[in-house]
Amino acid sequence: MRGKVIIGGIIALMVLIGVVVNQRRQIVEIRKEKATYQRNFETATSGLEAYRNANGELVAKVNALELKRNELNRYSEGLEQDIKALNVKLKNAKAAKVIEYVYIYKTDTILITETAPNRYFASLTDEWIKLEQWISVDDKPSIDSLSLEVRDKLTLIDEVEYKGWWFWRKPIGVKLHLKSENPYLNIDRMESIEFRK
Repeated sequence: MRGKVIIGGIIALMVLIGVVVNQRRQIVEIRKEKATYQRNFETATSGLEAYRNANGELVAKVNALELKRNELNRYSEGLEQDIKALNVKLKNAKAAKVIEYVYIYKTDTILITETAPNRYFASLTDEWIKLEQWISVDDKPSIDSLSLEVRDKLTLIDEVEYKGWWFWRKPIGVKLHLKSENPYLNIDRMESIEFRK
């Protein structure tokens, strides 16, 4: 009889330990989810930080969102369609970066030379932009062909941000840095999304 009570007590103790361990694991998971939602909220409200450095190069920074794959559709349906259009399986994707930009070049003068009667060639060339066009002036002026070449070098770097020190250091987020050498580049929107399971 006494052996049955001891065995029953040991089984009850093991069940109790299992419940406590499971509850602890769930609490840790909930805390991670809460921290992720907090970082995503801060990221979504912080926006894009862009400036020009001393060399006139555009430098921009944005924090990365951390989304589950099933949350992507609610956040950005267009991005999910783009991923499918690229023939990438969403379950195999690690991250996505979206950058919307425009090149703005303003000038006062474009060199136009007459090459034949009623036929002109206009060009504008510098280190970053090459514009060439043929203009015909018969009844109305018209552009026959237009060639625009824009050179740029974009550098994208993902920086992992950590919290803690030494052994207790753990990653808390990712920040995307972008650098452009073309002085005419203006970034309208930049976002980085890290997929998590």
